[in-house]
Amino acid sequence: SASRADDGRIHLRLCNLDHAADAEVQIELRGLSTSEWRITGSTLTSDRIDGHNTFVNPEQVAPAAFTDFTTVGTELRVKLSPMSVTVLELTPRQ
Repeated sequence: SASRADDGRIHLRLCNLDHAADAEVQIELRGLSTSEWRITGSTLTSDRIDGHNTFVNPEQVAPAAFTDFTTVGTELRVKLSPMSVTVLELTPRQ
């Protein structure tokens, strides 16, 4: 999904439901040049399909910085880990 905040930031939320394979995604940012945006990301994944947090291990599944993306012109190319939810934030450069 994608959304734009009142302050101009854009959020892209991407899910890879495959439990074994990476997913490569190409996103065309129509009307936007990727060079005009600062892109940061975070991802949530586990190495086990039933991975979860418990009181004993509260950080078993935790957000981590995400940098497995490249930009070309108006295109954003992203490589998603298996069983992951990733959020990218595009902030206008000033």
